[in-house]
Amino acid sequence: MSTQSLPQNAKVLRGRIDYLLKAETGVNLLKTQELLFRTEKLLQEAFDYSNQSKRIK
Repeated sequence: MSTQSLPQNAKVLRGRIDYLLKAETGVNLLKTQELLFRTEKLLQEAFDYSNQSKRIK
């Protein structure tokens, strides 16, 4: 995942959370929860990478 602007990242997380809240079955809930966790991890990695590259310069 490329580093994106903060508003774009917020939109991605908001979409995942909305999807989670709309889950109608336990299976859907677990699936959407996993997608949210993966998205959070990817955004954290992108944030860490961005901060690391700024320190190197």
